[in-house]
Formats: sequence, C-alpha cells, structure tokens
Amino acid sequence: MILAAMEEKTQEYAYWNTLEARLCAVVYNANGVTRKDKKPFEIDDFMPNDQKKQKMTPELLEKKAMAETLKMGGKVNTR
Repeated sequence: MILAAMEEKTQEYAYWNTLEARLCAVVYNANGVTRKDKKPFEIDDFMPNDQKKQKMTPELLEKKAMAETLKMGGKVNTR
C-alpha cells in the first residue's frame, strides 16, 4: 500500500509539473518569444530535469505495473 501511495503521489506531481510546463510554453509562444534556435518552446523546456521524458525500461514498466495492480487492490507475486 505504501508503494502504491508513493507512486500515486509521484504521478500527481508529474501531472502538475506537466500542466505548469504546458502553460509556460503556451504563454511564451503566444507572446512571440522564441528560443535561440528560433523554434517555439516545448513542454520539455520547462520540465524539471528529473521528469523529462524517460525511456520506459522493462524494470520501470514492471514497477509501474506492480504499483497500479496494488493500487487497484490486486496481489503481486514477486520472483
């Protein structure tokens, strides 16, 4: 249950960070501000370094699946 609660909070923080980053990108782009390379801003430009798009490794996928299973009240068999 603790792992599921921690995962839920992590996902909640990631959601709010993404929402704030999207808002920043929209505001900057709407005002005509561009990056040094003349491209419009993207969400990743405003995300914290630890939450930028991560590749889904098998270990991370397994961890997320276990947390979701526990959150829904299921049982997880460990190896």
